[in-house]
Amino acid sequence: MRNITNRWIICCVCAVIIGGMLIIGSTMMPSAALAGPRMSATDICGVGTPCATVVIGGIPTVAPGNFSSTFGTPTYNNGTAITTSLQDQVIPLKFPSTVTDLRGTGIGWTVQTSDATPVTFNYPSVGGTPVASPVTSTMSLDATNPVSITCTGASNCSSPSAITKAAGGSPIVVAPLMLADAGLGKGIGAFSISTLANFVLPASVPVDNITGGTFSVTITQAGV
Repeated sequence: MRNITNRWIICCVCAVIIGGMLIIGSTMMPSAALAGPRMSATDICGVGTPCATVVIGGIPTVAPGNFSSTFGTPTYNNGTAITTSLQDQVIPLKFPSTVTDLRGTGIGWTVQTSDATPVTFNYPSVGGTPVASPVTSTMSLDATNPVSITCTGASNCSSPSAITKAAGGSPIVVAPLMLADAGLGKGIGAFSISTLANFVLPASVPVDNITGGTFSVTITQAGV
């Protein structure tokens, strides 16, 4: 009977010890799970996965520029004096102009002449009657290089060759003559325009009473 009692006590003690271990283990397991490996920033985003996305862009409103034009001083006979001769002379007339189109619309512009009059050489009168009939000379654009158009300075502009130019030899003393026509999508930027015309100075004509030989040049921006 004594031995049996001792065995029971031993068994009870073992059971208590084992139960205590189980209780302690069950208490510590959740704590150990919560204290798992610490997560880095890379772990949060995921390797190869963007952490955040932002859209950069949206160009702000750009204010359009202006349209402007200028005219230079005409040059006769390449700047040298004109004198009479026994032969007819072709006198060149060159007049420069500029066009700057920064409107950003690309709707074009034109350069044209109007109100042209022929050059008239009038003979003097004797007793109120001219000694001879007046001699007239009609101005015409140069046959070889009537209108030259280039980009101004170092500016960027659309192709000057895309601008329509008047044909060589075109008479100026007619209804409006189109010297340059920048259509849609053309004439964007700054351009220098040089127009070369000629008139004939007949031999031995009077030069003290010359009339006419004038014309207007107008630069017009399309869309206005």
